[in-house]
Amino acid sequence: MADISRIVDLYDLYKSYRRVARELKISRNTVKKYVLRVKEVQDGLADEILPKNRERNSKNQFNRNIYILLISYYML
Repeated sequence: MADISRIVDLYDLYKSYRRVARELKISRNTVKKYVLRVKEVQDGLADEILPKNRERNSKNQFNRNIYILLISYYML
């Protein structure tokens, strides 16, 4: 994946999520996410660009536990 600083530098240059995404071959939504996240950190609204605790990880763990439970049930 493209480096976050590269994403932000290109956005500052072009002022276009689409153009940055096209140049780096990543999603426009990814560009937007990191540009906005960096701005939040600069404005003091967030502590870090990449959050340590992601809800997605706990959701994946939950789904994995359900999957294991179902497998165990059907193996009996």
